[in-house]
Amino acid sequence: MYVCLCHGITDRHLTEAAVGVIADCRLDSTLSFAERVADRLGAGMGCGSCREFAVGLLEEAITGRTAAAATD
Repeated sequence: MYVCLCHGITDRHLTEAAVGVIADCRLDSTLSFAERVADRLGAGMGCGSCREFAVGLLEEAITGRTAAAATD
């Protein structure tokens, strides 16, 4: 599924970038993990409309729950 149309980023790209961020020891501690992954790919750097969705998608993957399950 496409997450960012400006840069052609898919959910698979997000997953692959997440692995790269985990392996990167020089992480900026002011950003959340999901924000680091989005920054690495450039998600949200075009029109910006996907940034919140990309970060949310990664946060769901990290916690292992969906947004709907979090509100129950």
